[in-house]
Amino acid sequence: MRHLLPALALVLVSSAVCAQAPSGPPPPGGNILARLDCTASFPACGWGYSGNEQHYSLARVGNGARFTLTPGSAATLTQFYTGWSTDLAASEAPAIYLRMHLTVHGPINTDGVGDTWTNKFVIVNDRAKSQLERAIVELRPEGVGKLAVRIQRNIDGEEAGTRAVDLPTDRRVALQFEIRRGANGRVALWLDNANPAKPTAASPRFDFDISRWANVNVGYYQNASLAANGRVAYTVEDVVVADAFDPAFR
Repeated sequence: MRHLLPALALVLVSSAVCAQAPSGPPPPGGNILARLDCTASFPACGWGYSGNEQHYSLARVGNGARFTLTPGSAATLTQFYTGWSTDLAASEAPAIYLRMHLTVHGPINTDGVGDTWTNKFVIVNDRAKSQLERAIVELRPEGVGKLAVRIQRNIDGEEAGTRAVDLPTDRRVALQFEIRRGANGRVALWLDNANPAKPTAASPRFDFDISRWANVNVGYYQNASLAANGRVAYTVEDVVVADAFDPAFR
């Protein structure tokens, strides 16, 4: 028995040390529903590429692309597409999480032809039977020379969406977006923020009557070509759609 006591004490001390050791960030959970892969093909990147390159130029950057809009490319109001689209195989997950790295390149001037430039930057469930089944991430002017991001049901604004969050210029940021469906639905976003319990901005709870997730468009719908003095450029990289938040994404 005397020989067993030192061994038993060592086990107890080791257990206490292990219990106090920091565990680190939890691993990302859930399933990957879609992932952009620009090593496979560019500009399609394994998705479907949509664009009218009369109004912008495209260059590969990392696992993504830089979109630079062309000033004065149209004489009248022209709305055009950029970016990528993918199906989600009719996923019925309670929520989806879209994550990406985004860089807004300064200086920014959103003067457009016939309108101020904004962008339906992400559209989820595009071409749904009801627009109330869509979610939209919007890039929009916020003051002079700045862009902001927000997510909402369709184009409902803060009634069923988040406030606009300012984006820095010339700095790569990590963005995650949540779209939760059902009677207790919501949308939320995290900007350089790995705490799932504390989004950078979140909507009120609302009924988001979506039966399934159909598709995701990233890029995407530019509401106006730029005027001759306009300037908008941004880089999108590492786009992933999953059914769980990733606290390790930086």
